Amino acid sequence: MRFSAGCIALFTIVSLVVNFILLLTCISSPIKELALYRVNVTQLAHDLHNQVSNDTGDGLPTDLLHSNLPSYWYWGISGICDVHLGQPERTHCRREFLPKQHILTLVEESLRPSVDNIAQDNDIRRVLASWNSTLGRLDGPDLHDRDARFSTLSKAGAALLITVITFDIFTLAASLFWPTNKPTPRVFLSTFNGLLAIVTGAPVAASMPHGMYVAIRAREFSVITLVIVFIGAALRLVSSLVGCCLSCWGSDNSSSRLPVTRDSVSRLGGQGKKARPLPRQRQLPEHRQPLKGQQQLSEPQHPSTGRTPLGNRGTYNEEVGYLGEKYIFELFGKKHDLPNWSGEQNWTSSLRSLHDMFSPFDQDRDHADFTYHDTAGAMAEALRQEGVRVRQHCSTDTTYHIEVKSTPGRCETVFGVSVNQTRLMNKYRRESNSVYILVRVFNVQGPNVGLRWLTDPLGDDDLEFRGPEKNRYYAVRTRCVLQV
Repeated sequence: MRFSAGCIALFTIVSLVVNFILLLTCISSPIKELALYRVNVTQLAHDLHNQVSNDTGDGLPTDLLHSNLPSYWYWGISGICDVHLGQPERTHCRREFLPKQHILTLVEESLRPSVDNIAQDNDIRRVLASWNSTLGRLDGPDLHDRDARFSTLSKAGAALLITVITFDIFTLAASLFWPTNKPTPRVFLSTFNGLLAIVTGAPVAASMPHGMYVAIRAREFSVITLVIVFIGAALRLVSSLVGCCLSCWGSDNSSSRLPVTRDSVSRLGGQGKKARPLPRQRQLPEHRQPLKGQQQLSEPQHPSTGRTPLGNRGTYNEEVGYLGEKYIFELFGKKHDLPNWSGEQNWTSSLRSLHDMFSPFDQDRDHADFTYHDTAGAMAEALRQEGVRVRQHCSTDTTYHIEVKSTPGRCETVFGVSVNQTRLMNKYRRESNSVYILVRVFNVQGPNVGLRWLTDPLGDDDLEFRGPEKNRYYAVRTRCVLQV
């Protein structure tokens, strides 16, 4: 996942730099070779002379040439360069976004640096008159049509290029700062930008045949620019597709896509109007590690207990789980002061061994994290004070089974529920004197711990089950509106 984001970011940076250079072509002599096309001025004079005079072309059109005219005109998006072969010091670029292509104006601007006052130079004035006379004898309407098409296509290409640069900036920001667990927007933006970059090349390439509209043999297209426009854009698109494939590959390999079996549906479907089979959906990507707020769903090393055995200190997930269970233990013991509430008797979870005062508990496969037999209605009253709706018949002689699911992140953070735990949910929902409650403890490591009580986990529409996977765990997400 990080590799795909880095791949997209790298190609975006390259594209951003290249597009800026392409946008600034012919603004200065060092980047003049990235011009869209160039025109051989001497060849242009030959073409014009032949078209007007219907001559064989053996003689030089000396009336159109001048020693101060450049060897080539280089056309870019932001300027035109006068290039004198063998005299690089005489190369001169005029900055002009979407440069003009009226030939007489180009001739005049090319000759302007050579004298202070063009009107005082009879030789230059004669050359300008010859260019004006020659151009005036050509097909005027056709020239105007070609000029208009060139102008329209050039503006469209420039506008799209600026749009691509803008999207490059957004794509780069998304690649660097968008959460790695949400790759879809980043990949979509990069793919769209790659397609837009390819589209940008269409009006740029289409404008070339209309550029320097009467120069047939004199015009030379820039292969380098076409490579930048199309192949560069194609590389951007390929990088986006590679990022998309890597994202999908990372998601598929983080967990297997297994369908819900009939056996699991029969266990989880239960009875009652809210019971429903679990949808077939894929597990969330593996890269969402606990540091970002998700309990890691790991393969139980001892299936008999349904939990990973504890070491001296416990794993990170066990520490998170312990903090949530400790919070609930103190909530009922200190805040609500439940009668006969004790860790040895009511804390029926192996995680209590992380507490120095309690002995290990190894029979949690058949128990929720907390088990409390309420004969006086104290638990029912405590739950009502916590805002939990308790059924009327649960006031007395009811056994409460409370399963704690803790995450350091937000309420919507995915957590794991084992197949065995869903078996207990289904079992106790059918018993009239038992209540199974799943309590979400989120932001468990923060100053403001949040709680969400779910009195019917299998039938509650606010829980979204996905799986089970190979490790016999469901990935469950809580649909939370309010968070603490």
